[in-house]
Amino acid sequence: LVLSAEPRAVSRRLSVRVEALQMEARTLETPAMVGRGGDALRFNWQHAIPVAKDNRAWRALARALATAQEEDSDVYFTVRDAETNQSVGEAFVNLERLLKTGADRASEPLQVLDSKDKLVGRLTVSVRALDALRLVQQGEAAARAADAAAMARAWPPGEACR
Repeated sequence: LVLSAEPRAVSRRLSVRVEALQMEARTLETPAMVGRGGDALRFNWQHAIPVAKDNRAWRALARALATAQEEDSDVYFTVRDAETNQSVGEAFVNLERLLKTGADRASEPLQVLDSKDKLVGRLTVSVRALDALRLVQQGEAAARAADAAAMARAWPPGEACR
C-alpha cells in the first residue's frame, strides 16, 4: 500500500478490510500497521476461502455471477484508519471480469479512491479465484440443465402443465 495523498511527515495506523461478497461470516481484515505518507506499507497478508458445492462461498459466487449487474461480483479492499475506524479509500477487483479474461490477478496494482473518487494511493493485491469461479459456473450450469431435464420428464411434450 502506498498512500500518495498523505504528507510524508504524517504517519497513521492502517489496515485493509476485504469485502468478499459475504463468502465468510466473519470480517476479513489485515492487522493494522503504521504507515507514513508516500512510503510503501507491506501487509504480507493472505487468506483462502474454501469453495465447495453448496457451501456459503459457493452460494455467494453463484449469486454474484447470476445477476445482470457486473458490479455485484466486485471484491472491495477498503483502506481504513485503525485509530478512527474511518475509510481512507477503497479499491476493487471484479470477479466477472477476471472470469472473462481467464486470468487470476497476481500483484495487481489497484487505485485507491476516496469517497469523492479522488486518487489517494495504490494497493497491490493478488486474487486467485479463477478455478473457483469456473467450478461454480459449471456446477450451476449443470444444475440448471438437470432441472430442465427433470421438468421435461415431468411434462411430456403436448401435455399442458397446470
